[in-house]
This record gives sequence, C-alpha cells and structure tokens, in this order.
Amino acid sequence: MCNKKPSVIVTDGCDSMKAAIKAVFLKATHRLCSWHMEKNVTSNVKDEGLRQLFTRWIYSNMEIEEFEAGWDVGAEEYRLHDSFWAKETYDKRRIVLKLVQNVELMVREYQNNELEAHFKFIHGNPVITTCLDILERFVATVYTQELFLDVRKEIEGIGVVNFVAKVRRSMNIVYIVEEYGIPVRQLMVLYDRVVNRLHCP
Repeated sequence: MCNKKPSVIVTDGCDSMKAAIKAVFLKATHRLCSWHMEKNVTSNVKDEGLRQLFTRWIYSNMEIEEFEAGWDVGAEEYRLHDSFWAKETYDKRRIVLKLVQNVELMVREYQNNELEAHFKFIHGNPVITTCLDILERFVATVYTQELFLDVRKEIEGIGVVNFVAKVRRSMNIVYIVEEYGIPVRQLMVLYDRVVNRLHCP
C-alpha cells in the first residue's frame, strides 16, 4: 500500500476488529460486509418473509427515514422488540455496507485513475522499457508520443542484436552486428558523425 492508510475497511463485524480499527486507523470508515450480514440473517432468522425483508434492508438504496419506518413496521409485525439478536443487528445499522453505492464509487475512482494514467502517458514522460534506455530517453524527447511508440518498436528490435565489431572510416563509423541467435547473418550499420545519422546500407 506504499504506507498509505485505508480510508474504508470492510469486515464481518467482529468486535475485536472493530476495536483494532478504531485504535490503528483513526480516520478510516468501518463498514460491515453485506455478504456476512446476509449470512448472519440466514443463520438467525427462520421466517422466509422476515429474511426477505432483511435482504431488502441490506441491499436497497433507501433514505434513512424510509429504513427507520420500514424497521418499525417489520419489528411490530415480526415481534423483533423481544429479540436480542434483532436489537443487536439494528444497533449495527450505521455500519452496514451500502454495497451498490460503494461499488459505484469504486468503479468511478478506477475510471478516474485510468483517465489520469492515460493523460500522463500522452502528456508526460513515457516509462522506459527497453534495454537501450539512453537511446530510448533521447527518442522520447525528440518525437511525439505516437511516433515515439513506433520508434520504440525499432529500438526493441535493435536490442536483440549482438555487437561484433566497430570500424572507423574517415568521418563515419561502421558497426557490425548480428541477429541474436543467428550468428551467420551479420548486419552493417553506418554512423555518419557529420550529420549525426545512422544508416543501414
């Protein structure tokens, strides 16, 4: 995490975890995992109608007032006031994970990060990936991003040749190289120092 503390922590509602989160991650928001909540409901509620009501409360995107009104009606209908488990669950209502909202926020943040990375790629310095990093850095400063990507492919191709010899001829230098894995196929590259240009005859 590069020493970055989490802003939201989702757990199964364990009291020890809740206490640890409060002590260690002071600014983090603690939320309950909806899957664990639903599993807890399935284990403790036998009435199918009440189970469906709990599932609606867990996953529906509703206002607080709407939930509270629904809870009052459900508590009366299913006599939840007498249930210790129901009261304990009701007390946890403020830390139940709003699954859909949180997933939407996560997707939005991911898309934003993608756009930011794309912008940096287009307008910033590219990541150097070839073994000829000095040449690649130079090319990155000379060409547009689009041309740079094409030239980088050529640089990657150059990176798979072995140097054999160098011969000076007047103002030129001739480099003799061979393709990696094919030593019998030698190539000559002419470097013109006057115009600072490479040429493959």
